This record gives sequence, C-alpha cells and structure tokens, in this order.
Amino acid sequence: METKILPFKRLMMERENLLARKILLSIAMAVVTGLLAGIRIPLPFTPIPLTGQVLGVLLAGIFLEGSFAGLSQALYLLIGLSGIPWFSGWSSISFATFAVTPTSGYLVGFIPAAFLVGKLEHNGSRMNIIRHAIAFFSGILVLYCFGAAHLATILHTGFQRTLVLAVYPFIFFDFLKALLAASFVSAFRKV
Repeated sequence: METKILPFKRLMMERENLLARKILLSIAMAVVTGLLAGIRIPLPFTPIPLTGQVLGVLLAGIFLEGSFAGLSQALYLLIGLSGIPWFSGWSSISFATFAVTPTSGYLVGFIPAAFLVGKLEHNGSRMNIIRHAIAFFSGILVLYCFGAAHLATILHTGFQRTLVLAVYPFIFFDFLKALLAASFVSAFRKV
C-alpha cells in the first residue's frame, strides 16, 4: 500500500519544485527587465524614451510559458509602483502619477505582450526563425497598442500624431531587440 503512495508524493514534490522554479524565474525576469530599464535614450520629439525594457519582455516570453511570462512583468510593474526605482532610466513612478505618466501604457502592455510571446514560444510546435519572428513581433505589436492608446488618451492626439510619437520612432530599435532575443534562443539551443 505504501509503495503506491510514494510515486504520487514524488510527482507532487516534482510539481511543487517546478512551480517554485517557475516563480523564481519569473522574479528573475522581472529583475532583468528592471536592469534593462537603465538603458534609456531620450528622444527630443516624443515623451517616450528608447529603453532596454522591451528586450526584457521578449526574454521573459522565451524563458517562461505564457502565464509565468506575464507574471514576471506584472511583478516588474507592481514592484516598481511600490517605490523601487527600476522604470525607464531607473526612475520610479508612484501609484498617484501612474495614470498620467506617458510610458504607463507600455508598462501595462508588458504583461500581455510577455504572455503572448511566452504562449507562442511554448505552444509545443517546433520553433523556427519565422515562428520566433511572429512571436516577437506579435508581442511588440501588443506593446505598441497599449502604449499608443494610453499616450493618445493623455495627450489627446489623433491617430497619425500618436503613431509619430508612440510607434514609428521605435520600430527599428525594437526590431534590433527582437534580433537580439532571437540570438539568445539560438545560443541556448546550442547549449
């Protein structure tokens, strides 16, 4: 009788260990995103700077499945809003000013973007460069939608002006970040 219970206990312990590892990796990816936020290049024609955070979002989707990738970015956002200065340029944003901060839409968009990339990256199909590109650019498109919608709301800009402020300046750099993320995939596949 006891031998029948042992495999079940072992299975439960393995699941608990796997869950603990996924949660720890989610925390680690939140920290990576926070560290990458230190890369900040202000642009004179838009209130949105270039940052390294998008790379963190893409990496979260590479290393974590959908829900845990989203969790990593939710943790990043919540910890940042609690006062840790790890948003763009390692600055902080308070709960009180979050709604009127130009970058808030992007920060919220990190969560569904990471979720989507993680879902597409870990869907069980064999990945190739085309599938990676679809995953990465789908996540980036989600970021643009959230960021542009929020910026348009607080600045009261029209569609074309919003694209000029919130999307066009970032396409080339986000493409480079997607290439860098793809190189991480290639490097880890070889290991």
